[in-house]
Amino acid sequence: MYSRSEGHANDDVHGMDVVCVGVSAVTFRTVNSIEAMLEIVPEHTRYEDFLKIDIPERIDPTTFEQVQLMLGN
Repeated sequence: MYSRSEGHANDDVHGMDVVCVGVSAVTFRTVNSIEAMLEIVPEHTRYEDFLKIDIPERIDPTTFEQVQLMLGN
């Protein structure tokens, strides 16, 4: 299972866009929360304009539901 956040809001020049900064902060906080609260270490790949979060496939159903809730899926 994976989740992906991508794109630019183009609300301001690259590096100064508060919308993109906000989305990045929430996305990274979600990854950190999954790791801290559910004791799952998701693999994540960061590219220039997106972050892909890979969740291990072999997790119990309850944890799977919690991950889904945290990712908003």
